[in-house]
Amino acid sequence: MSDTIESLKRELETQKMIIKGYEKVLKLNEKELANADEIIKMYESIMSYSSQELKNAQETVKATDIVATISRDELLTALDKIKELEAQNRKLRTEALNLNLNS
Repeated sequence: MSDTIESLKRELETQKMIIKGYEKVLKLNEKELANADEIIKMYESIMSYSSQELKNAQETVKATDIVATISRDELLTALDKIKELEAQNRKLRTEALNLNLNS
């Protein structure tokens, strides 16, 4: 009977050690899960930031395109005015030359 009691005590002690081991594993798993949650939050934050940066970059490109188009249009308009003024200058020189010749 005493062997049975001793055997049961040993078995009980073994089970306690197994339970403590499982508790340690469970705590480690909980810490690992918490770390994984933090990592996920960090990645989500990075993705959100990257998405915003991409939107900003796209808006910058659009704005640059608009400015380039406006600048091109203004340049073409200025060139047209220069051509008109040159043509008027030629016309005025011709008229002035004709006036000098007729005088």
